[in-house]
Amino acid sequence: MDIPLTTTGNISHLGQNYSFLTPILEQFQSSKKQIGIIHWWAIQPYVHKSDYEFLEFVQELEKFVNSLDVCIVISEEMFGTSDSGTWLRRETLYDMLDQYNTIYVSCSKESLMPKGDTFELPWFAKQSVVYSKKYIPVWKYYEPKQYTFNMLLGSEYGHRTYLFHSVDRSKVYTTYFGHPDLKSLSDTHLEDEKILDNLQKQEVHLKKLNTFNHLGLPVSHTIPSLIYDNSHFDIVTETSIRNGFFFATEKTAKPLATGRWFISYAAHKYFEYMEKWGFDFTDYQIDYDVLEETYRLDLIVKKIREISDDIDLVKQIYAETEPNRIHNKRIYDSLLESTYEDLTNFIASRI
Repeated sequence: MDIPLTTTGNISHLGQNYSFLTPILEQFQSSKKQIGIIHWWAIQPYVHKSDYEFLEFVQELEKFVNSLDVCIVISEEMFGTSDSGTWLRRETLYDMLDQYNTIYVSCSKESLMPKGDTFELPWFAKQSVVYSKKYIPVWKYYEPKQYTFNMLLGSEYGHRTYLFHSVDRSKVYTTYFGHPDLKSLSDTHLEDEKILDNLQKQEVHLKKLNTFNHLGLPVSHTIPSLIYDNSHFDIVTETSIRNGFFFATEKTAKPLATGRWFISYAAHKYFEYMEKWGFDFTDYQIDYDVLEETYRLDLIVKKIREISDDIDLVKQIYAETEPNRIHNKRIYDSLLESTYEDLTNFIASRI
């Protein structure tokens, strides 16, 4: 079995030959060290093959890793899924890799992770959210607005569909362009016309919505200024909601970057996971973060309705959470500024 390698000079890639590490690795191209980059999702399919094919792949992979001075394993999203049936094979791969000079770059936190030397960052730290003007504004204080919340749903998931049907859409500006049957019911009057046209025309029967690039712009990372101007708070529905799987995307980054309060349906203890980078959610009223996923979702729906029906509660949230919100914006800005330098130093110290 031949593993898919691309080699340029002293750097070899298993999987794609470009990632957010590429600008960092360019400075090591003159090094005499042999550096290998393993993109985890290029080897993840082998975890699901027959026993013979999997073991054959592990042997070939070990030959490759053994030829390197340093091996960097990167997962640009998550290392695995919630399928516990693959855990033993993943552990086999981790144990083999850890016998060599292997380091990991992880954009998530999961129940089963490599035990080796790891640089961890939240996924959204790879790329900043953007605004149509030069500086990102902060929606800091209360002022009258049409909607209490916005809820911008992407690809189809059961929890998102449940929320779509549960909220009062006279009080929650709601889009769901990733659902083939519900996208036609999405609110549209606060959307950019070109982006709206792109999203409405997409075929989403495979439950995948391309919100990343449109006309050279990172749509998924663009702050929806008109929607923010007309809504107080965000309802964030993260991709990963399974307990023990933490994956912080641009959905979380946008309210952090703009000093907005938000409700998040994500994994249990998601906010504790975020606090390891210095974020502070002490005053965010996260009384819905219970262990059971369905109950957690029901508590979120109840909280959304409670806040939507009480303008005094809206004003109270603005006043009581302002210090946390401004602090979190500062942490977000600092994290975006320091991540690449910190990651560069981490890699340089291991090469």
